[in-house]
Amino acid sequence: MKTNPLFTIVVSGYQNAPYLAKSLTSLTQQSFRDFEVFCFVEKSTDNSLEICQSFSQQDDRIKTVSAPKSGSVAATRNYGIEHASGEYLLAIDGDDWVSTEMLNKIALKLKQTGPLDILAFAGQKMVEKKNGELESSEIISNFTPLDTEDIFSGIEAIRRVSKRSKHFANFTPLNLYRTSFLRENNLYQIHGRILEDYEWTPRVFFFAKQVAYLDDIFYFYRIREGSVTNSMMTSPSLLDIPFQIRKRAAFSIENNVPADVLSFWSNQWFEFLFWILFQPDNVQKITKQRRVDALRILFENNGRSLFSKIMRYVARPKRLAFPFLLLGAKGWLFPADCFFNCFYYPVSKWREKIFRRKRP
Repeated sequence: MKTNPLFTIVVSGYQNAPYLAKSLTSLTQQSFRDFEVFCFVEKSTDNSLEICQSFSQQDDRIKTVSAPKSGSVAATRNYGIEHASGEYLLAIDGDDWVSTEMLNKIALKLKQTGPLDILAFAGQKMVEKKNGELESSEIISNFTPLDTEDIFSGIEAIRRVSKRSKHFANFTPLNLYRTSFLRENNLYQIHGRILEDYEWTPRVFFFAKQVAYLDDIFYFYRIREGSVTNSMMTSPSLLDIPFQIRKRAAFSIENNVPADVLSFWSNQWFEFLFWILFQPDNVQKITKQRRVDALRILFENNGRSLFSKIMRYVARPKRLAFPFLLLGAKGWLFPADCFFNCFYYPVSKWREKIFRRKRP
């Protein structure tokens, strides 16, 4: 009798024809063989579907799924959560790839630890040059080699990161997830919205009871022109940013997230929002109306009350920005631009210099 595989891997195939072969080959060449793959292809104008179907014909562990366009990779991840037969779930974007020893090393780690809700690992950014060559860039990891010795809760994981960094990398592919854990806690990504990781990953870690870290670079994240990340500034989906921040804020209040964790999260939210809407270089890329619309989404309905509660947990410069954000939502961006140009960003640069000097 055929047993369920240990791993289910879901690959997003939308508009990824030039890259899918490399991504899928990195899976078919895994030294650990007990897995299944869902190659989820939303309606594309290239031959992404045909490429996935070709791999399916050669390897019966790979199943190709065709779907209408949703506007977000969340549909891919949610399909994996709903249909996975593997005990653990991994997500891969179709223009990225993984180490061929990834599954073998993860399986060995799971034998040592027993069941986990999340197993984190490291990734590396690979910058695609104009000639198509790839150049290694920064390594992405929330944890350090010292974290490999322990099993800790998701809340403790966030606290560990907050003690040494201002940012938590919210990338879905940087972790392995226990499938039943995601289902039991209804941990699905928001359909049709970009920055799905930004809202989803903190919820997942909040509910996780057993988290471990494997200090290996398994995931290779291609940075290319035209990707969602790079085109976000000029995309209509820019308005998904305040939407996702609102969802995270509401979740935090409704679930009584501990104050120190909420402080860490909310400072990161607003730093990102400010960078998008008020950083001088970015301001030139976004129309005034879209900036106003983004702030209106943030504060519409009960947003002002919600963020009034959140603001007590953020650093003072961000608290000082709050009234200027409210003015911006009413269409008055000039005071906000003056605040960020003359105070917020100059002070931020000064504080960063002081921080670097104090750093051992």
